[in-house]
Amino acid sequence: MTMQMRLLAKLLNSSKGLLCSAYLAFTISLVLLIWHRQSLLLDSLFCLICLLLISLQHFVSIRVQFDADILEMLSQPSNDTSQDVQLESLTSELDQSLIELNLMPPAKANRDWSVRLQGCKSLFRLQVLLLVLQYSIFICIFLLYR
Repeated sequence: MTMQMRLLAKLLNSSKGLLCSAYLAFTISLVLLIWHRQSLLLDSLFCLICLLLISLQHFVSIRVQFDADILEMLSQPSNDTSQDVQLESLTSELDQSLIELNLMPPAKANRDWSVRLQGCKSLFRLQVLLLVLQYSIFICIFLLYR
């Protein structure tokens, strides 16, 4: 399990490039909207969509990076106990801390790690999907305003 955690942490850490690309798409889209003003209603709609997508992208990026840091922290080897026992106690401490900080509802405590890792991968896929949507909007703006 710890190897899966390490690998997924590495994958999630690579999501910083997705956020940079998202900001690039956002910036270029806004530049196109400012440069080629046409319909106030259409420009406002595109601007609102761009702002919404970059806000969601940034929020999901924070969540993905947080998950990556947690996975990296939990997958660090320790010499005092076996990895399975260590992972169990760290998972219990993690759940308790997240619940106390209101970062996780109590109903999600004690989930299996395969479910947690699946959730991490789903967040990463959501981040990629948001990036695809951002570039789709950029392409729409480009085609409409050329």
